[in-house]
Amino acid sequence: MKNNIQAKNHVYFNAFLVAFIVHTSQIGLGVAGVQRILYIEAKQDAWIVVLIAGVLINLTVWVMIQILKEYNHLDIYEIQKEVFGKWVGGGMNLSLSLYLLSVYCSIVIGYIEIVQAWIFAEMRTWLLGLILTLLAVKGVMGGIRVIVGVSFMVFIGTVGVLYFFYEPINYANWYYLQPVLEASPGELFRGVKASMYTMLGFEMILFVYPFVKEKNNVLKYAQIGVSFTTLIVCSLTILAIVYFSGEQLEKTIWASLSMFKIVKLPFLERFEYVAVPVLMVVIFPNLLFYLWSATRGVKTTFKVPQKYAVYALAAIAFCVIIMFKRRADINVFVDWVGNIGGVLVIIYPFVLYSIIKMKKIITNIVKGG
Repeated sequence: MKNNIQAKNHVYFNAFLVAFIVHTSQIGLGVAGVQRILYIEAKQDAWIVVLIAGVLINLTVWVMIQILKEYNHLDIYEIQKEVFGKWVGGGMNLSLSLYLLSVYCSIVIGYIEIVQAWIFAEMRTWLLGLILTLLAVKGVMGGIRVIVGVSFMVFIGTVGVLYFFYEPINYANWYYLQPVLEASPGELFRGVKASMYTMLGFEMILFVYPFVKEKNNVLKYAQIGVSFTTLIVCSLTILAIVYFSGEQLEKTIWASLSMFKIVKLPFLERFEYVAVPVLMVVIFPNLLFYLWSATRGVKTTFKVPQKYAVYALAAIAFCVIIMFKRRADINVFVDWVGNIGGVLVIIYPFVLYSIIKMKKIITNIVKGG
């Protein structure tokens, strides 16, 4: 059987799909409970934090595209080897792969915790972790075309879920948004930092760029995806603020899921029994993109077929997943992933772009001299 995963330069997709890739890579586990985290930092100005984060991410996306344009058909792994050399670049690639695998693990661990808290308290961690890992491996082995297709179909299939957030609006107290702009710059900054785990995912353009046909349109569609994500997260944050009181929101770990409790259907008593499985569908593109991008780094660094990297990293991820039992440990791990992600995904692109530009200037000077 033909192994699609190795078809590097023979699988292309249209640029408009980048919007769906970016959005579905961002929207995931974080939206289930980001409102509480942001409210703790910035209180009723939490929604402003999301807008600031959205502007920052759009700027970062612009920088990422400028980096990719310098090398046209290369992804971030190949660019780092070009810029820093075989050994340093290879070490950086491996570090990036391990980070991406850590994000994958954090998503699986977080979802297992939600399932155990909301539906099946006795569900074995290893069992659900194994199921999700096997599904992710199967999807990644299909190659980038399959992953992009899943991303598009998940977006189409789950966008209708937003309709059910209409019910909590009937119980909204818009006074809870007052006063506006009360948070200090320090509080807003901490809020933006805390939002990073939820807003991550847009970095997937660094890995899928070589597979896009109309590269001149990547920036436009990437920013459309980021902007739509910002709109969704901002809307959910505002809804949570006006639905819960401040004291309630600070104690509500999964605010989005908690708002589903009031949704009533004639054939279903507890709507969260639907919401939690739907959340699994929502996070599935996250799992596929993060595992796929992590394995590409191993493939580039060690020159091994990507299918072997998929098996190896999936096995490592499964071992990590079953290690986590207590919520305190999960929180520490997720915070660590978010903090590292803020550095790698927000700060590092600006540093790398500066290095590339300086290297180009020096090269031109040397050639001119």
